[in-house]
Amino acid sequence: ALTAAWNARRAIRAADCARLPGWRGCQAKMLLGIPCAAPVQLNASMGAAAVRLVRRLAFVGLTERFDDAVCLFHARFGGRPVPAQFLNVRPRVPRNGSESASRDEAALVAAVDPWEAAVYAAARERFEADLAL
Repeated sequence: ALTAAWNARRAIRAADCARLPGWRGCQAKMLLGIPCAAPVQLNASMGAAAVRLVRRLAFVGLTERFDDAVCLFHARFGGRPVPAQFLNVRPRVPRNGSESASRDEAALVAAVDPWEAAVYAAARERFEADLAL
C-alpha cells in the first residue's frame, strides 16, 4: 500500500500509514521503546506514558515549523544558526498552504489514530510553550 502511494504521487501521507495494520500508535510505541510496527495494542496507560515522555524530552521540534525549531534548538543548547540549517535539502511538491495542509493531515491522522493525535498534541503544546519562553 505504501509503495503504491509513493509511486502514485511521490508522497506518503501520515493518514495512509496510520491505516496500515500494526502501525497504529507508531510514535507512541517508539517513545516507549517498542518498534513502530510491532503488533502491540496500546492502552490508555501506555498512551499517557508516551505523552509524559514527550513533555520530558530535552527538545521538541515540529517539521512544519522547521525554521522556528532550528532557532529554538540554538536558544536552548547554544550556538548560532547558520544559513545552511535553513536549506530545504529534501524538497517535495509544494502543497497549498503547508501550515493548513499540516493541520488537515493531523486531523485525518487523529480520526484514524488517537495515539498519534495525543503524542502530536503534546509535542505541539510543548513546542509552543518553549517558543513562548
